[in-house]
Amino acid sequence: MRSLEHEIGKVFRHVAVRVAEQPDTTVHIDAAGLAEILGQPALEPVG
Repeated sequence: MRSLEHEIGKVFRHVAVRVAEQPDTTVHIDAAGLAEILGQPALEPVG
């Protein structure tokens, strides 16, 4: 559960920085943007 909280925190910090830089902007994060924010997964998914 802590890992999930950590990953969500990364996304929120990224959004907070964007909003702080441009207060009148809307931040949209797609799958590619999410992968860029979170970086490489710690483990490769099996399947």
